[in-house]
Order: sequence, then structure tokens, then C-alpha cells
Amino acid sequence: MKHTEEFKQQVRDYVKDNPTLLKKDITKKFKISHETLKRYTDPEFEKYFNERYSKYHKNRVLNDPEYKKSFNKHCQNSHKRKMANNPVYRDKFNKHVKDRYHLRMKNEKGYKEKISKRWLKNHNHKMETDPEYKANWKASLKIQTNARREKKADLNENYTPADLEYTMALFKHKCAYCDSQKDLCIDHWRPLSKGYALTRTNAVVLCNSCNASKGAKLPEDHFDKEFVGLIEAKLDK
Repeated sequence: MKHTEEFKQQVRDYVKDNPTLLKKDITKKFKISHETLKRYTDPEFEKYFNERYSKYHKNRVLNDPEYKKSFNKHCQNSHKRKMANNPVYRDKFNKHVKDRYHLRMKNEKGYKEKISKRWLKNHNHKMETDPEYKANWKASLKIQTNARREKKADLNENYTPADLEYTMALFKHKCAYCDSQKDLCIDHWRPLSKGYALTRTNAVVLCNSCNASKGAKLPEDHFDKEFVGLIEAKLDK
């Protein structure tokens, strides 16, 4: 059984407050083994025990398929429980996934293409085999198109070809995020859906993949702070 830090501290405090008690009485009270008691009260032994267990665990994972399978299942179940019941763990994990995704998109060669192909393959498969998905997809596209037309009309959006050339030159005809020169498009830096018209100070160059990834999110909700600061400074010039 894995005990909490609170429980471990309780054992330490009890041992400290009762120095004359026999070890067997302490282990009996807390229902732990002599080895566990030693781990909780002796930092050097705790360090030695952890190193020994880590070596033993790695060896079994490498050489025992059944143990590896059981351990992976245990980790998955533990992760699911924490995601469902622990908001702090869930937020930390989601942030880790998001940061890792952006780091790989920016620095790992071929990762963006791999993600795009995977999404497209899954999308095409669903369009062919799932009538409900296909109907929902077409309906959502129609709704988005109509909503964008209405929004542009309300905001009197008038982004000219000259503005387009200015934006492309400003970003050197490359995706502002990943530096790709393929499948480029002009995107609202701050989304149209939140009331921001396409202007010279709100237009960036993104590749289709980065544009799809950003969607209708605000820049600070999708990109890291450093990148947002660089783009804001460039647009404000």
C-alpha cells in the first residue's frame, strides 16, 4: 500500500514523541512492516530503498512482459482516477500536454505533417463510414460560414489586396509560428468570433495546420507568452 505524506509524517511524529516504545508496538499500531517503519524514520535507508526498488522495477519492466503489462494498466487506471477526481492534477497534466505539443510542432521536423495526416485520415474515414459525423460536419461548416459572413458585415471588415501584401511581407511569406512556406493563409490574430475584424494590426500569416490548430481561440489561450509578445510587438509597429 502506498501511504500519503501525511501518514508518513504522523508515523515520524509518533516515533519522535515516544522514543522508548518498541518497534513492534509502533508497527502494530500503524499496521506497517519493520522495513516500512525504517524507511519513514531513516532518510538514508529511504534513499537506499528507493534506489534498490527503482533498479528492480526497471529490470522487471525490461524483462518481464506480464509485469510490464500489469504496471502499465496500473498507471493508466491511476491516471484516469486522478483526471476525474483531482482538478490540480488534471490542469497540470493538460498544461504539460499542451506545452509538449507546441514544442514538438515548433521544433520536431515532420511532426506537424504527421499530426495533419493523422487528423485527415481519421476525418476522411469518418466522412465515409459515419453518416452522423458527415451530416454534423457539413452543418457546422454551413453555420460557421454564415456566422462569419454576418460578423464581417457587422464589423464592416474591409481587408484589401494591398493589406494582404503588407501582411505577407511583414511575416516574410512564412508561417508566423512554424516558419513553413507551404499552404499559407491570412488569419485573424484575435478571432472574428470574439468581435475582432481583419485589419493590418490583427492579421498574421499562418500555415493551414497552425491555423486549424489555433481555431477561434485567443492567442494567449493557445500560444506561449513569449511568442504572443513577439507577434503583438510586430503588429503594433
